[in-house]
Amino acid sequence: MIHIFIFLSIYSYGQKNKGYYDRVKLGEGLSLLSERYKGQSDSHVSEANLLDFIRKEIYINEPIYDSIAKLAVLSNYYELSWRYVEESQVQLKLLSHYSEYLSEIDLEHHYRKLGEAFYNTGNYNLSIEFFNESLMYIGEAKKDWALSRIGLAYMNLDHIDSSLVYYRRALEISDDMGLKLSHTNSLGFLYFLSGQYKLSELYYMEALNLY
Repeated sequence: MIHIFIFLSIYSYGQKNKGYYDRVKLGEGLSLLSERYKGQSDSHVSEANLLDFIRKEIYINEPIYDSIAKLAVLSNYYELSWRYVEESQVQLKLLSHYSEYLSEIDLEHHYRKLGEAFYNTGNYNLSIEFFNESLMYIGEAKKDWALSRIGLAYMNLDHIDSSLVYYRRALEISDDMGLKLSHTNSLGFLYFLSGQYKLSELYYMEALNLY
């Protein structure tokens, strides 16, 4: 089993939420989860066993938010274990049952994670759908990454024209030099695939200038 590096987003479940994540206990829960199943094949660890273990490590004392916390930790665990099919199933369950209790920040997070999970399983159309959902809740300054992921999904579907649209949008709003370089390089590749070699050369040269 992989050694899990703990990375937890800050969760704040809106004004309705009187009980919120104990981040220390979440971190401890994931660490203990990793230690408990170390050496076992991930595919042999059932969701029921994982939930039973999580249930003993996370306490919120409000049933709805307790359920949200368990599902969020479980999806995080599956992601870090590269079990993307299971991750997508848990994320879908979380969003379908508890979206009304999530803040816009959390909705963006879970839709984005679902888009990424579907991308990792090769379900590119569903990936596009959920990345687009995440764009409804994300600030303009942070949209370029999600736009580029949609562009990448379209590229994997061989929808080059659609991919170009999203990568151009991503480049237009990006203010991060690393992402600008990535988007510019991707545009060079896409124009090459579409046979527009002059534009391809232009964007590749621009990418070189950004190094």
